[in-house]
This record gives sequence, structure tokens and C-alpha cells, in this order.
Amino acid sequence: MRPSVQTLAGRDLAQELVLPMLGADADLDNGTQVMIWDVDTNSIHSLLFKRWVSSRSYVFIGSCVQDFVIRRALKKGDDIGFHWDLYNNYFNFSVHKAI
Repeated sequence: MRPSVQTLAGRDLAQELVLPMLGADADLDNGTQVMIWDVDTNSIHSLLFKRWVSSRSYVFIGSCVQDFVIRRALKKGDDIGFHWDLYNNYFNFSVHKAI
């Protein structure tokens, strides 16, 4: 079993891109499962999306975060794409430009 990894999502970004897609019944205090399709590797991942009250931000939690950050060698400043796929009901993720 791989350890859990967390990726912080800024409050404004989360409120604009993620929260509107989750719906009113999303349990952000305990976390809600979100599906993310990696367009570049053609793979689907399930992550927990949760509100961190102490930092007033949001976080993606799960061992699959390793697949986005570590396996893809993402660094601060990389240009990524992240948007909601209306037809498949999941988020699409891709790396546009790595630094």
C-alpha cells in the first residue's frame, strides 16, 4: 500500500473550478471522492477532496496523488490543465508545459 499524499488547492481556485461541480450534498468536512482522468496517460484516479478549515483552503488526498505529482515530476510553476468533463462526470487533468 502506498502512503497517502496531499496536494493543496488554493481556496479561490477550488471555489471556482471544483466546488460548483460537486453539488450541495458534498461533505467537504469529511471529504468527498472525486474522479480525475489523466488525459496524457489515459488513466483514471480517485481522490478525496476535503476542506481544511485551519488554512482556509482545500486539499486532494490519496495515494494516487503520487501519480500526478511524483510520477509526472510536477513542480511549482508547471502549466497544467484541469477542467470538468460534463459528459463523463469527472475532472480532466493534463500537463501543458513543464518548467
